[in-house]
Amino acid sequence: MAGHFDCIGFRFEDREQYANDIVDLVRRSSQPTSARRAWIDPSGAVVVAFLEDSGSIRCAKPSFRATRASTVTATGLRADDAGCPYCSVATVEVLDETGAMAYPLAIELDDVDSSGPLFEDGHRLSVGITAFAESYRRWADVREYDEDPARPAPNFASRSLIPSGLFSPGGPDRPVRSEAIITGVIGAAEVRTNSLTGHAFQWAAIETFGGTYDMVAPGDDPPLATGNVMQGTFWLVGHLMST
Repeated sequence: MAGHFDCIGFRFEDREQYANDIVDLVRRSSQPTSARRAWIDPSGAVVVAFLEDSGSIRCAKPSFRATRASTVTATGLRADDAGCPYCSVATVEVLDETGAMAYPLAIELDDVDSSGPLFEDGHRLSVGITAFAESYRRWADVREYDEDPARPAPNFASRSLIPSGLFSPGGPDRPVRSEAIITGVIGAAEVRTNSLTGHAFQWAAIETFGGTYDMVAPGDDPPLATGNVMQGTFWLVGHLMST
């Protein structure tokens, strides 16, 4: 499947186009806070860039303005394994409606400069989390999913979430990753258009164990529909909504 930028309507043919387009986004972005620039599209697509003192771009990442919030308890902030200071991964406990922990989760923060410190000391926070599709399958509805003899093992429930970014199954330890295996029912879906590129991408609200998350996927994939069951591996990016 295509990369994370494709999930919000960007298609880079090569590194040169990527570099040129990111520079253009920085020019179009909101006023900087320190060395941070954010380009926010009406479609919900976001690109956050961090600049060096020289003005060169150190890091640029895709994000999305989630339409719903998850209540979490922050448990820590882990440095990026590749050494990028702007790609730290926050570990949290997602809380259910009763305030009990549903599961732990690792998410990448789109603005670690301003929100990162809050994830280091046990704050209860309201965080918008978006699942960027890396690979997935879909079924027409819960019945088709439940009755499909060829669905991948293990047979997860139609609303389930595995915080795979915290595990290293069958091998040596891996760094914590902002990743989850999500199975859920699509509660709403639509095709959105990135106003800068003109390319479409898919947005959906995916109802799963522990809550409902915004999900984005490339526009070239077959359109999702309400009632579909979706299962796949997702990159998780979050932004602080309130403390």
